[in-house]
Amino acid sequence: MDHVPSGWFRVCGVEEISKDGPHTFERFGIRLAVTLDAACEPSVRVLATEDAAGCPHCACGELGNIPYKRGRVLPACTRAGIVLAWYDHGGLKPAWVPSPVEWDPTLLIDAVSLRSVFDSTPETVLLNYVDMRHFCSVHGNIVLPRVAVNYCGHCIEVVTFLDGPNGDGRMRTKIEGPGLIYQRWRRVINMVFPIPLCPHRLEFVCWIIPTEPFDSPERERDFRNYVERASIGMKEDIAIWHHQRLPEITAYCVEPEIKKLRDWYRSLVPG
Repeated sequence: MDHVPSGWFRVCGVEEISKDGPHTFERFGIRLAVTLDAACEPSVRVLATEDAAGCPHCACGELGNIPYKRGRVLPACTRAGIVLAWYDHGGLKPAWVPSPVEWDPTLLIDAVSLRSVFDSTPETVLLNYVDMRHFCSVHGNIVLPRVAVNYCGHCIEVVTFLDGPNGDGRMRTKIEGPGLIYQRWRRVINMVFPIPLCPHRLEFVCWIIPTEPFDSPERERDFRNYVERASIGMKEDIAIWHHQRLPEITAYCVEPEIKKLRDWYRSLVPG
């Protein structure tokens, strides 16, 4: 499967663009121009498609077949200050619309962004969020988390029980297609975006957002400590994701949920 899966993907943050645009970004092997109209609604337009020999990320040999021609406008929307664009290798219209954000976007003022670029696919990231049992092998957790997974069309809901066998702590994860992951754990929200630069090159962006304003120095210190731990965990995960290809990603995969995820993911990838 050497194509980008169908889904909504992050193009940029609203703070990265202005009404004086356009501003250019490379996604899916396509050079995109992003502008904002008078109502601050985004427009995402194709500037150019790299041919196979001109792919700036890898020798995937697929980019020349992308059906998006210069001037085409991609479906786009904003969620929590993030510009999202719909991509489908066959040029089909969106199969769903991203859910509204259920929290105050002003909390982004205190958010922290973690980023990395490496050779991988969105599926390698999704595997981590479905099979949390890698927490012990990779991140050194003592207690093996229990995981409950529910597949609902384009969406996957994961509940991970982290605080021991009684399940008194729950991390809730919503995977909305291959490019949007929302995760809530106590007083923190993680917005995770696996962004295909081409079929085998991925930009990984994680926004860590407090669920409420800091009401004390202790509350802010707890948040900063969480960010530090999350940064370490992200580096540990990327060491696994980097350069991996299917079906090599098996070290922490537990059936049947991983089989379901792979079947779900394949349904989004043409061919």
